[in-house]
Amino acid sequence: MGFFRTLTLVFLSFSLILSLTVSIVGVSMQKLLYADVYERVFENNKVYSYIEESLGDSMPVTPKFGIRGSVTRVLRNTLDYLRGEARELNLSIPMNTTIDSSLIGQLADLPVCEEGEEDLVQGGEMRCRPADLDVSELTGRDMSSLDVSELLGLGSHAEQLREGIGLFRKAIYASLLLSLVNILFIVFLNRRSIPAIVEWVDADLFFVAILMIGLNYYVKMQLSMLVDLLPFSIPLLEGILTDIVFVILDTMMFYGFILVGVVVFLAVVGLILGLLMRKKVPEVPKPGMKVIKKKK
Repeated sequence: MGFFRTLTLVFLSFSLILSLTVSIVGVSMQKLLYADVYERVFENNKVYSYIEESLGDSMPVTPKFGIRGSVTRVLRNTLDYLRGEARELNLSIPMNTTIDSSLIGQLADLPVCEEGEEDLVQGGEMRCRPADLDVSELTGRDMSSLDVSELLGLGSHAEQLREGIGLFRKAIYASLLLSLVNILFIVFLNRRSIPAIVEWVDADLFFVAILMIGLNYYVKMQLSMLVDLLPFSIPLLEGILTDIVFVILDTMMFYGFILVGVVVFLAVVGLILGLLMRKKVPEVPKPGMKVIKKKK
């Protein structure tokens, strides 16, 4: 009976380590579903300034709330939709209502882009205009909003991504529930010994904590080498990817340190309870020992 009990505890411990690791990694990755992360990353890598410098004065109409406000609006609406907090994907950007006549004149003076020529904007200025663009039709045209989803052709792709993220989040909750079930079974199998409960649970939690903290330092040390393996080299994009990975790793390490605190707390509680229980258990005399009764 003791062998099968130990074997069951080993299986439960392995299951707890695996499910808790998956849960922490998944919860850490869920931070990427919130716009605040990208806003900080874009700010640190000067993405807004880069977009403004790249576009320059080449846009016939400008976003009503500027580049930063428009990017933030698109990010928040997109992530709200992907998290399932918005029913529809609304990526419309409020624009200035009409196209300035001076800009139309500038467009008319530009040469028509040759076939296969894609770099319409270079150095913050337009170098050519699309062949199918009729400049005369732009006069007084209403440009109150720009729908990014139609421009990029998202549509069904966004819906599929939303469903995938929904399944991913459900898997994380299922993994957390499995971790809790494993802990309850470990407690049940060791219900007669509080020190045994603490030893088994603490060992598993401590292993996961060390794994999270170790992964954080290891991946950060290897990250520059991994970035060098990318088939392209764009400093701005490399900076963005690095900062996003750091967000995930730092969150994993944060939960790792929380687990270390839980391990220490359980160890102290287990030690105190163990000492209290020893005091309450009367000493049973061994065979042959004389029991000396105190005289009244």
